[in-house]
Amino acid sequence: MSLSTHALREESGLKQDQMKAIMGKPALDDNDRKTFDDLETEVRNLNADSRRMELVEKAERLEQAEPLKGRGSDLSDLQRRFNVGKAISEHVNGQLTGVEREYHDERRSGRKDSLSIPVSAVLGERRALTKTTPAGGPGSNLVQTSLGPYIDALRPVLAV
Repeated sequence: MSLSTHALREESGLKQDQMKAIMGKPALDDNDRKTFDDLETEVRNLNADSRRMELVEKAERLEQAEPLKGRGSDLSDLQRRFNVGKAISEHVNGQLTGVEREYHDERRSGRKDSLSIPVSAVLGERRALTKTTPAGGPGSNLVQTSLGPYIDALRPVLAV
């Protein structure tokens, strides 16, 4: 017979009530001590069964759940949809919303009254930090950072 976690806890509680009743007697005889010890063993077993049943019930809940089809920890989509003008405007008013709020929460700096803005939204470029060719050669996994002119990249963004 398979009991639910709730039923196991309830039965354990009833056994504990019986134990309290035994201990409430003015004098305990050998039979009371034996009964108390038996109840204590049953309570321990019920509590262990309850923990096991919780694990089974949790596994069943997780088994039935569908995995989230989100973006995970990849922020590239957020960076692509980020609007600098909207972020600054809403930050000044004290209420970020949408993608800008989500990105800000993910990249919080800890500074008071700060605003997190992706570099790609300001500079309009994406950088690859690694590459696969030439395979096995020295520095094959590093890419030199070549920055373009900053001011030219910033001009279109300044028109908020």
